[in-house]
Amino acid sequence: MSPDRDAVVDLRIRALGQLFDSMDPSPFREKALDDKAARWLLDSVREHPRDAPLRVVVHLPESLRIAAHNLPDAIHNHFRFELAQARRELRWRMAAGWRALGVGLVLLTACVAVGSLMAAEFGDSAHAGLRIIDEGLLILGWVALWRPLDILLFDRFELRAGLRPLSRLAEVPVDLRFVDD
Repeated sequence: MSPDRDAVVDLRIRALGQLFDSMDPSPFREKALDDKAARWLLDSVREHPRDAPLRVVVHLPESLRIAAHNLPDAIHNHFRFELAQARRELRWRMAAGWRALGVGLVLLTACVAVGSLMAAEFGDSAHAGLRIIDEGLLILGWVALWRPLDILLFDRFELRAGLRPLSRLAEVPVDLRFVDD
């Protein structure tokens, strides 16, 4: 695709402080982006087709030419860090989902076993209260599987989808365009 057909995210700033977290004491190229600036970049990337080549064009005053030479590295470093954090979160959530699934299956098995023991002990002529307890145990067992399955089936896709724009921003070409002050 030609540069004319690239998906372009334009960012206009008057001072580098608009882009970076003022509380971060790191050196410039390792500084964290301001939360609002990072969110805006992520939202902008999500608006473009996933398969379209992407570029970020930062428009800056000419007076920032020397100070801004590491700006592309700073943007890449920020989103590489965010991508690594998001991947760790995905691994942690999936591990938690599998553990919860194990607990849920044990609870479901126990609930079904207790219900079967009650049916064997009291038979079909069981008191209505015992039937309610039996049904309640069965429902409890199935409900215990809701959250693990929610994590493993649905959260996985949401978390993986969140990795794509971070990955794109971690490697995106960043062009600096300087304009007269």
